[in-house]
Amino acid sequence: MATRDDGRFDVFDVVVVGCGPVGAVAANLLAHAGLRVLVLERGLEPMDIPRAIHFDASIMRVFQSIGMAEEIEEQCRLIERMDTYGADGQLLSSSSAGRDVDGWGAHYNFYQPALEVALTRRLETRSSVEFRRGANVVGVESDVHDVSVTWQEEGETRSARAEYVIATDGASSSVRKSLGIVLDDLGFDEPWLVVDALVADGHGLPESASQMFCDPTRPTTLVPGPGAHRRWEFMLLDGEEPDRMPDPEIVSALIGAHVDPALVTVIRASVYRFHALIAKRWQHGRVFLAGDAAHQTPPFLGQGMCHGIRDARALAWRMREVATGADPALLDTYQAEREPQVRSIVARAVQKGREICILDPARARERDRAVSERSAWGSSLDSTLTLSIDHGFVHPSLPAGTSALPQVLDEGGLLDDALPAGFVIIGEGSEGVVDASGGPGAIPRYATSSSSVRSWLRQQNAAYAIVRPDRHPYAFAADDSDLEHKLTALRGLLFPACAAGAHPGGGPLSH
Repeated sequence: MATRDDGRFDVFDVVVVGCGPVGAVAANLLAHAGLRVLVLERGLEPMDIPRAIHFDASIMRVFQSIGMAEEIEEQCRLIERMDTYGADGQLLSSSSAGRDVDGWGAHYNFYQPALEVALTRRLETRSSVEFRRGANVVGVESDVHDVSVTWQEEGETRSARAEYVIATDGASSSVRKSLGIVLDDLGFDEPWLVVDALVADGHGLPESASQMFCDPTRPTTLVPGPGAHRRWEFMLLDGEEPDRMPDPEIVSALIGAHVDPALVTVIRASVYRFHALIAKRWQHGRVFLAGDAAHQTPPFLGQGMCHGIRDARALAWRMREVATGADPALLDTYQAEREPQVRSIVARAVQKGREICILDPARARERDRAVSERSAWGSSLDSTLTLSIDHGFVHPSLPAGTSALPQVLDEGGLLDDALPAGFVIIGEGSEGVVDASGGPGAIPRYATSSSSVRSWLRQQNAAYAIVRPDRHPYAFAADDSDLEHKLTALRGLLFPACAAGAHPGGGPLSH
């Protein structure tokens, strides 16, 4: 491994371009897996305004995997309820949320600047990470062997080489544009005024419930952040000029419908256009798009940053497996796996957004009747809808809609903290590793007495589950023979050279 005089690397396993929450999580995951990472961030300082505000239990599980869950949980507000109000102010639905199968509260609201500081501070403690601020990437060239990245920093042009690049440089991604990757427009484009503020004591606003007001005179969202932080989102009406809406007098009048403006200190007020866009390609050779660089969603399900962190997790475990000898073709399953999941959730967000944005009073009342009858919006707090993986790197026999491995143990504690890294076979028995024999393609076995895991296995009539590094199942097995058959398929996909080209029962990498 070549190094410069200052001890830093010349060649990296991965370059991460952009260090918002998604890039910072990606870099932490990669470094935690032992990879050498270069992080290039254009900004000289962390972003000091909030943008994303929500993540769910599956994302807290990712933070757990890098040893940061407790630290981040202390920054957050646990959201217990989502209340939706109709055209006449009546309550249409009230959805409660408890602990999730992931072992964490189902929904958290956070303050993005604080989250970014925590994530980047952790990066700065990792010896395998080089973190450069003020680095403006001007070129990314991928070939068969590696990727060359060029950036400008302090008036100088610098470069580095890596096995792979992950572009997490946001909605206006310069990397995506330089690669000529176009966006698929799903036909949602609505301007909303977003107001972040601090509220003084005595405000009377909900502490643990988000509120959606589907009022055709002005659709509005009110979201409680941690501490004194509150966010309002107001839909712009026909004829309203976006440049004028952040005016303090207008903001004060809008907030005044919910709280005494004298109790409010506005942090920022900006007009955003809520889009639904998905990149046609998420991979160009050794370069991968993730987060807003790959897709943008309306915020009505609170899944924007969650999408990006799931991208980061999907890439990080694949890159770790490749770095330890797995077939690089494993990375070709990234978009095949993530895009259907993203499209499904974005479609739901668009549908919900279109219903929320109805301005005609008669249509709004019809919507209210339909929502009351089906209670569909109550599912917006059900994070398990985002957890199933039905495409990409899974065995063809895996049932659609299968959730991730439950991790809450009967005696307390979380299963992920005890499991070996990488793929693992889960079965019933006394808690602990029962087989950790080495060698190419070897997968350790872990037995657990967890009642939730036992129930999860029995739902599939399975004695075992082959669980991926991200704790989603690759396959279930009914007995020892079935297990060996599916392990042979998995080894053939991950290590085709060792399997002498045989892929029994596995099918192609992506299906």
